[in-house]
Amino acid sequence: MKKKPIELHPVLNRSEIAKFFRTLWLGKPPKLVGKSAVTGHLTNPATKRKVTMRINEILKIADVIKIGATGDTLSRMDKEDYRGNWEFVSRVYKTKSLERAKEYEVELIKKFKKSYPSQVKNISEAKAGRLTTYNGFYYIYVVFNIDE
Repeated sequence: MKKKPIELHPVLNRSEIAKFFRTLWLGKPPKLVGKSAVTGHLTNPATKRKVTMRINEILKIADVIKIGATGDTLSRMDKEDYRGNWEFVSRVYKTKSLERAKEYEVELIKKFKKSYPSQVKNISEAKAGRLTTYNGFYYIYVVFNIDE
């Protein structure tokens, strides 16, 4: 695991005026909601069951979702493809293993795309690329919109 120093964080070190204009041009980032992420070994069926239950809870209230993996939720939600397009984000699984996060993301995308093809908006089922972490953890997250 390669941890980056917090001094290099692209969002936390942005000026207030830069934050204002970024939000003005790109829209607001998704709001972090939900319980803390599930931890545990994926070889334990209870861990996978808890993650599945968490995603199913989100699917009950969400219009559409997208599942992903990241080393830093704040930086990921700051990207253009999430700002203004998604309302909420929930971290559903947390691990210190980069490979475990990448593999589990693909497994979850395949599983939920098969069960909920109209709600799951993931296009690619490929493993995530580079993931940067500042706190040593990697997360599986779900971004979603609620249709009101």
